[in-house]
Amino acid sequence: MNSSKPDYSFADKLILGTAQMGMDYGINNHKGKISQKESLSILKYAYQRGIKNIDCAESYGDSHELIGVFHKNNPNLQFNINTKIAATTGDSSIYVIVEEFLKNLNSNRIDSLMFHSFSAYNSNVRNFKDIVKLKESGIINKIGVSVYSNSEIEEIINDDRIDLIQIPYNILDSSIEKIDLIKKGKSNGKIVQARSIYLQGLFFRDPNENNIIVDKLKPELKEIIRISSENNIPIVNLALSYVLQKEYIDYVLIGVDSLSQLKQNLAIVDLELEENILKSIDQIKTKNIDFLNPVTWLNY
Repeated sequence: MNSSKPDYSFADKLILGTAQMGMDYGINNHKGKISQKESLSILKYAYQRGIKNIDCAESYGDSHELIGVFHKNNPNLQFNINTKIAATTGDSSIYVIVEEFLKNLNSNRIDSLMFHSFSAYNSNVRNFKDIVKLKESGIINKIGVSVYSNSEIEEIINDDRIDLIQIPYNILDSSIEKIDLIKKGKSNGKIVQARSIYLQGLFFRDPNENNIIVDKLKPELKEIIRISSENNIPIVNLALSYVLQKEYIDYVLIGVDSLSQLKQNLAIVDLELEENILKSIDQIKTKNIDFLNPVTWLNY
């Protein structure tokens, strides 16, 4: 691994996720929801270390309110906010929803208003004109969609109203087909955010444990361990650096369970993987690709 510092910091590409701060989240999260006190410490440390972008959603418990508390306590430390709206907005207009978001976030603007899923994108067709008006007024800066499958990516990258896509991308979910679609999206002017880089912590599980999800990906998890061991590089380094080094990925979303974990991530953020290690990771071929989507885990 190359420890030399580049002319810039990969920390500039990081977006801090807040799902763990608003609710219990992640297959490898044994601590549950992070306390408000520690969450506020995480937010402050992240901001002071150069992470100015934050990811939240109305479905992430009280993540909006937590960020609002942080902004109230730290008026000079204002995050660029990515937040997401659900599949249905009920009888509420998008203006009412965004107004409530801003109130809870204690902010006067949202950097990226995203549809939380492809179905949310499709079901909010009637709200598009109003969302575009919010963008034109400066209340929101970008319109985005969080997607899962390659077919969803393919449709979104051809929608000129959409500025950014948030996609799962990690050491097991980086097929040639997906990369080609990302590059096409880039050529269409889309901003690309990668999420699920640790697959909700699955990469850190024991591949021999009695768990159906782990078992379905056992050969691939063992290969990750092999690459980690032979190169003396922790799996967290492999997973984070692999995605950060991709030039076609503009931003990388990370979630943490504690302040110490955030510090560990930032300590390794600028360590680059050598070409032979990247090639070893690229040679991993996932057989049970359906299990790369955490939504399917709900069935087991």
